[in-house]
Amino acid sequence: MAVSEEEDMLKRAFGSRVRDLREKRRWALSELADRIQVNLPQMSRYETGHHFPDMVKLVRIAVALDTTLDYLLRGTDERTTSNARLSAWLRELETCGHEDVEVVISVIDAVVARSRLTKRNA
Repeated sequence: MAVSEEEDMLKRAFGSRVRDLREKRRWALSELADRIQVNLPQMSRYETGHHFPDMVKLVRIAVALDTTLDYLLRGTDERTTSNARLSAWLRELETCGHEDVEVVISVIDAVVARSRLTKRNA
């Protein structure tokens, strides 16, 4: 594969991941553009793979979308788990309301705290 073809493919994949994350949050393109401080046409060029952001804007996109640079650039994320069932539930949880997410986080906090306490007492 020629370098320009590979670069085009990477830009399109990046743009697709940005669009998917933005749409999961139900944000308009203009909302993400405002959050990362670019104009709407520029944001559109990022999502369509016609242009790639500079480092500052790339970090702003990752922060705004609460993701990692690794995910945006390569489609992988160190924060994911190797447990397929847990990964599936986490993806499903992203579609739940804020209150439901907070309940799940509270339960996880309690389980982790109990596990740490059990390990200390062992």
